Amino acid sequence: MIDPNMKIDIERMKLGEQEIFENLAGCSMTDISSKGLSGKRLAALIYVFAKRTNPELTFEEVLELDLTQASNMFEADTKKEI
Repeated sequence: MIDPNMKIDIERMKLGEQEIFENLAGCSMTDISSKGLSGKRLAALIYVFAKRTNPELTFEEVLELDLTQASNMFEADTKKEI
């Protein structure tokens, strides 16, 4: 199960997670800025962050998310106090 409230912050990605991302996505992190986030790249990012709280999660489970669910994990937290 993936926490629907999970937020992805790429700047907080660990080096080991970056390696997992690159293996799953088939590209480096620097390629994201030039190639954008395809479904596979998006799923790979979600996977590495979701594994922090759910070690049993499989990549195939992440691939079952719809685009709205996946996109919501990248939205900024609008409830933060200024």
